[in-house]
Amino acid sequence: MRKRKAEYLAGRIVVQHALSALGLAVAQQQVGIEKDRAPVWPKDIVGSISHTDEFAVCCVARATDISLIGVDSELILSASAASSLAAEIHNESELKLTINAGFNEAVGTSIIFSAKESLYKALYPVVRCYFGFEQARVSQLDLQRSSLTLTLCHAFASQYGLASDYTIQFSIKGALVHTLLMQ
Repeated sequence: MRKRKAEYLAGRIVVQHALSALGLAVAQQQVGIEKDRAPVWPKDIVGSISHTDEFAVCCVARATDISLIGVDSELILSASAASSLAAEIHNESELKLTINAGFNEAVGTSIIFSAKESLYKALYPVVRCYFGFEQARVSQLDLQRSSLTLTLCHAFASQYGLASDYTIQFSIKGALVHTLLMQ
């Protein structure tokens, strides 16, 4: 419980720094929490927060400049955790794209997990409902650009009037994988 509270506090601190960098006064930097635990950003601001036990990040922008932001940071899964969680995160063809790019199963699964989390965080404010990882699949991976493309299943995209494809940037720093969707 203390660990989770510390992570939450770290997230709120980076939120204040990010909103301050946008030029918002302290009184405008309040980010509430909805019943579903989603952040309530100040008027005309879009944003996303992620934190682990040792790292916190926040990305914000004016809604006139950016319509979607999703950021995620995850500890790279152990080989056994990646193997046991794989079926919930990706299918074999998705994993194969990461393996062919030179990542082992644990790192590939971690990248895919984090990318789908970034997509979820970016789209949730639009769809306002929970959706699972099966609604998106990795359709491309570009090592030179450190990006992958997630393609939404057609029925889901159509239901909410969403684009089909989303590019997610990724990086690996030490034991963490970081992903970002911004458009």
